Amino acid sequence: MAKNCLLDCCYCGLSCCYLGTHSYKNGGHSLCVPYGLMSAVAFSWGVLLIFADKHPIERRWILIPTILVVALLGVVALHAGLTGLIPLGRVIPTVIVTVIVLSILVYSYMNARNLKE
Repeated sequence: MAKNCLLDCCYCGLSCCYLGTHSYKNGGHSLCVPYGLMSAVAFSWGVLLIFADKHPIERRWILIPTILVVALLGVVALHAGLTGLIPLGRVIPTVIVTVIVLSILVYSYMNARNLKE
């Protein structure tokens, strides 16, 4: 399953292999996942959301980029399922959770915006 990730990543143009990656082969397609880079992004976003939790009404603006991140993660998961990179049965629960979380985020933003006005 794992193959020389450094070569795969260099071939793909990714320079983040030293952050801890794993290469997968799926029907001739190579997928190099930069675990270290993504964990740093997830940790940073978590810290940002904790920061926004202190004064939620004044910092409601943080919900807009959070909605974008959640929506894009759902789109990427759906695309991976539709193209066969991941089995569609494993993608459906992710898309359902994404829709639920997006609904909560959009409702929270609209509610906070109405409270401020």
